Amino acid sequence: MVADPCNSTLVPGIFGDQDGLLARLKLSIMNPGNNAQTAGYLLWCPDYHCIPDVAASFVFGKGNLFAWSSTHSYLNPTNTPAFPYGGENTPWNPTQDSAGTINDPAGKFLKTELVQDARTISSCMKLTYTGPMLSSSGQYAFIEALPLSSLLEGGDNAGQPIPPSVDNLFQLATKTGRLGTDTLEVISRPDDSSQTFRSSDVTPTEVEDQGGLTASILSTEGKTQQPLVYGIAWRGLSATESSPLILDVIKNIEWRPRPVSGLTHAVPRGINPTPMVHKAVTYLDTNHPGWSTKMLAGAASGVASIAKAAFTGVGNSLVNEFTSGRILGDLAGIAPLALTML
Repeated sequence: MVADPCNSTLVPGIFGDQDGLLARLKLSIMNPGNNAQTAGYLLWCPDYHCIPDVAASFVFGKGNLFAWSSTHSYLNPTNTPAFPYGGENTPWNPTQDSAGTINDPAGKFLKTELVQDARTISSCMKLTYTGPMLSSSGQYAFIEALPLSSLLEGGDNAGQPIPPSVDNLFQLATKTGRLGTDTLEVISRPDDSSQTFRSSDVTPTEVEDQGGLTASILSTEGKTQQPLVYGIAWRGLSATESSPLILDVIKNIEWRPRPVSGLTHAVPRGINPTPMVHKAVTYLDTNHPGWSTKMLAGAASGVASIAKAAFTGVGNSLVNEFTSGRILGDLAGIAPLALTML
């Protein structure tokens, strides 16, 4: 469940006990990638399940999933009383002043009368470029274990905090690459606070109203727990053609029903003598370094891999694929076209 949150079978006991029911929730976010939008990021603090309040042109209140896009990767989102961080209601508008807040994938579920609270078992984020192969361009960066406080505070300009730009995140990232047509995946790293049950009203940030008195700040919960965020940043997308991106955020939770829901309350029971989260993370770090980031090759044939490499410059060694004989089989029946491409 830790190594493969998007696909694994959910079983109880990762925190040592079973105190609720298990569920996997998903939110698919479409970034249209209009012509001016060349850079951006999506950052997530998955231990929370927030839904921001919505006004006419901005959001406020709670937030744990933040999106930013801009015309240039060096531009910083703002965090001022006029334009607080997380306050934008249209996060993929490159002319906005600051980042926006998006509903957590578990937020609406926890808002129902059925659910009292939940804790996050594991989560993952995927990014897929869906535009024309010929138009694929740019870079990606996996962002891992970034303090949430750095988003709201960052640097300082005349007493005002400066959240990081896309370029700032690339400088922090240890894993970057060229953006192609393969799906990218980054996985969260559970920590001690992950085993805490939280309702949708618990937030790590206080996103302020636009034009209010203060900028966005860490909540009391955020200051106490010092949560981390993770996600994906990108830059260098085409400035003349649309570069649509699909971002999927998936989380696995253990949730408890409300007393008025009509569901029978199960008595918590011990399954493992100690929480298994740290053991799982330690095992993965030791035996599978780099497990928290992946490039997922699509179900493409050898010919499709050739085309991807030819058009985007991204791909595995074609020589190795040819010598393995895998591509030769795919060429049967379409040899004239394939050989012309080569």
